[in-house]
Amino acid sequence: MCLDRRRNAPRMPELVHLATGWYDVCLASTLADYQALRQAGKTVRLVIGPWYHGRGAVDKAYGADVDGWLHAAAGRAGADRGAHVRLHVGGVNEWRDLPDWPPPDYVSTVFHLHPGGALSVEPAPASSPDRFRYDPAQPTPAVGGAVENFDGTAGAKDNRRLEQRSDVLSYTTEVLVEDLEVIGPVTATVIFRSSLEHSDVFARLCDVHPDGRSVNLCDGARRLRPGQPTAAPDGTRAIELDLVGIAHVFRAGHRIRLQVSSGAHPRLVRNTGTG
Repeated sequence: MCLDRRRNAPRMPELVHLATGWYDVCLASTLADYQALRQAGKTVRLVIGPWYHGRGAVDKAYGADVDGWLHAAAGRAGADRGAHVRLHVGGVNEWRDLPDWPPPDYVSTVFHLHPGGALSVEPAPASSPDRFRYDPAQPTPAVGGAVENFDGTAGAKDNRRLEQRSDVLSYTTEVLVEDLEVIGPVTATVIFRSSLEHSDVFARLCDVHPDGRSVNLCDGARRLRPGQPTAAPDGTRAIELDLVGIAHVFRAGHRIRLQVSSGAHPRLVRNTGTG
């Protein structure tokens, strides 16, 4: 049984400290907790590190942050609660303080999938659809990301071998001529048609380094069922995916890549297409 305890946010203490990581299985739920507590008028400290689940507990920077918050909660002289949000920015390996999450001044930028595996802020021309075949007997594997780290598989990993598979589509920008900072929520809309109504859609954002390494930053998945969402007359469905969010600087000389597939096994249970 899974209980949503956010209804109890008004009864939580006036000061609350939350911590998670960009590769934490609890990232999305922790961000939702933060919003619920803020809406209930609580004073919340949210820390997001470059961690998978549980890794922050042994991080010295995290320990110091918790200690500082406890000192402030105890009313110790000179103790500073700090900003509402403190997060680690990848690509430049620095910590940043923000007044809130999402950042109050963030501006959305839309990237479009283009023929030939291109990714650009320019609208895409009309083209025939890209295709891939998902086989539940040989499911698309999970590589890194937000998984329990029992065997060292969580976190940022090189995705090049995964992207060479025929059941993974990749779309990549031109080489960036200057740094691009991205801090905030990330979503993807995939126009998708499947031979079976029961199917999955998985999307992942990666930072492609000059040496070719494709390092995962965030991702999201959705399981499709008949009529969910409703299909257009041509059978396509507009799939909205929540990739949660990132704080990352894509450095000059790097590229941005989006993967599209139908699986991340065993992180996601394979879809047999039968319902």
